[in-house]
Amino acid sequence: MPTRCRCNRLFVFVAALIVIMGCNEIDRQTARDMAAEEVCAEAERCDNLGDDGLHPTHADCIVEERLRFDDAWPENECGGGSIDIDAFDRCIDRALEVACHDRPLDWMVATEVCASRNVCSN
Repeated sequence: MPTRCRCNRLFVFVAALIVIMGCNEIDRQTARDMAAEEVCAEAERCDNLGDDGLHPTHADCIVEERLRFDDAWPENECGGGSIDIDAFDRCIDRALEVACHDRPLDWMVATEVCASRNVCSN
């Protein structure tokens, strides 16, 4: 199973690199999908999926995290649908903490760091 996580991370890294080359923004849907993949790969790596984990399965995690990031970055608050890549990186760093530890304080900080006013390019 660790090989799968590394492959997911490699995919996300390569996708991010391709999207980011030459710009400092990514579109909202790409950012949402990348964020969901990163969070779920980290939850899996930390053995935080399953009955007592963050989400029941990896597939459930992807669906639920996409919804979470859709809520965090709604189209009507993200102007043209662009996400600032530096703010996105800060958001993902915090979201990865939640993926492994699922502590209330981490959730509160991640929610603030990942808020549309901080991440969306208007």
